[in-house]
Amino acid sequence: MLIRLGKTIKDTREYKEITRAELAKYAFVSEKQVVQFEEGRTIPDFDTALLICHFLDIEVDWGWLRLITEIANFE
Repeated sequence: MLIRLGKTIKDTREYKEITRAELAKYAFVSEKQVVQFEEGRTIPDFDTALLICHFLDIEVDWGWLRLITEIANFE
């Protein structure tokens, strides 16, 4: 599940020719965190995920996104 979200972020970012630095700046995270999101090693918190989806124009199921970010960040 985390890998699929990360792959979507990475594939969309690359397709739109957006750098990791640009995405990191918009989402108020480090480039290292963007790499971790893309590789599925971590998942952004809900607010960061919303910023990333907005910036990359990714349509999401808000209930699913909230659930996934809460579960991943609970641990």
